[in-house]
Amino acid sequence: MDVLIQVLERKNLCFRNFYKLCEKFLDEVSKGDTTNIEQFQMRRQALINVLEQLETEVIRFLDGYKDKPSALDAMMTGTAKSQINFLLREKDTTVKAILDLDLQI
Repeated sequence: MDVLIQVLERKNLCFRNFYKLCEKFLDEVSKGDTTNIEQFQMRRQALINVLEQLETEVIRFLDGYKDKPSALDAMMTGTAKSQINFLLREKDTTVKAILDLDLQI
C-alpha cells in the first residue's frame, strides 16, 4: 500500500506544481506579459506527461490485485484508507483550482 500512497503523493505534488505554473502564467498575462507562453506550454505539457505516467503506475498497481481483491483489502489498514482518502480529496481540490485558473487563462 505504501507504493500506492507514494504514487498518489507524487501525483498531488505534480498537480500543485501545475497549479503554481498556471497561477504564475495568469499573473504574467494579467500584466500584459506573454513572452513566456512557449515555456509555459512546454512545462505544462511536461507536467501532463508526468501525471499520465503516474496514473499508469496507479492502474498497474491496482491491476495487480484485480484477481485477488482480498489481498488488496487486507493491505488496506485504517491508516492507509485515511491517507488515501486525504490524498484523493487533496487531488480533487487542487484539480478544481486548476480548472478555475484554466477558465481565466
